[in-house]
Amino acid sequence: MIAAIYLDQGFERANKFIETFFLSDLDDYLKKYSEHPIKSKRDENPKGYLQEQCQKHGYGIPSYSKECEKTGEDHSPKYATYVEIKKKKYKGTGDSKKNAEDDAAENANKELFDES
Repeated sequence: MIAAIYLDQGFERANKFIETFFLSDLDDYLKKYSEHPIKSKRDENPKGYLQEQCQKHGYGIPSYSKECEKTGEDHSPKYATYVEIKKKKYKGTGDSKKNAEDDAAENANKELFDES
């Protein structure tokens, strides 16, 4: 069918047909039924994404706190840290220092770069 549309009406119409009937719900379908949902660059590496976006928007390089607050028991610690961008701090928490930094980066990403 796609080939017939292409031959009869050209590439643009065939492409529009594919986008309309095949790709419009593909992302939602894959997220819902895929064993390994599609992850964005932001999901995979929030710190890297934050750095790219900060540089793109002229905010400079994000600065992560050198000190990480540790609470909780030794067998299940909780960490808290922050990332600073343009003199504003964004807090993050997690069960490791890395996860706390990732959470801080994601919180900054949400506040600075989410379209709302």
